[in-house]
Amino acid sequence: QKFKNELIEGVHYLGFEPTDDPEKMAKDIISLYEKLKNNSKLLEKISENGYKWYLENGSIQKNADIILEQLNLELIK
Repeated sequence: QKFKNELIEGVHYLGFEPTDDPEKMAKDIISLYEKLKNNSKLLEKISENGYKWYLENGSIQKNADIILEQLNLELIK
């Protein structure tokens, strides 16, 4: 998805390469989990950044605020 304030991989979330092969995708997810499961500082940082992004961009109210900030209401008067 596209957002005005983009989500950044490694900052707001941890991603993996999408594939049509569910077995490969499962292996990739497990591999990522195994690599990161003991890195509590990184996981905490990503989780805090993702939650902060959500509060600033993801709620219904913030989505409405972002849309209203971009509208020029003078054009419809």
